[in-house]
Amino acid sequence: MNSIEISGVLIEREAVRFTPAGIEVFEAELHHRSELVEAGRIRTLEYDFSAVSYGACAKRLNALAIGAEIRIKGFLAPRSMKGRRLTVHITEFN
Repeated sequence: MNSIEISGVLIEREAVRFTPAGIEVFEAELHHRSELVEAGRIRTLEYDFSAVSYGACAKRLNALAIGAEIRIKGFLAPRSMKGRRLTVHITEFN
């Protein structure tokens, strides 16, 4: 199973681009902050992560302003075929 659901604030976005097949692409950095309980203690998490989306979802994401807070669903995948760095692939959001 490879599924992720996370909230974040849009802090940086690349210029709108299209794949060679004409599919719109969204590439951005988001900032996440939350508190959760781990081993009986509250842990504060705060970090930035990269995200990408394609097609109709990318078109809607590209219309968002920097600073927009969103909840996303998607999956993790390597940034490139030979890479090990993961990025969030957004399949839906609100």
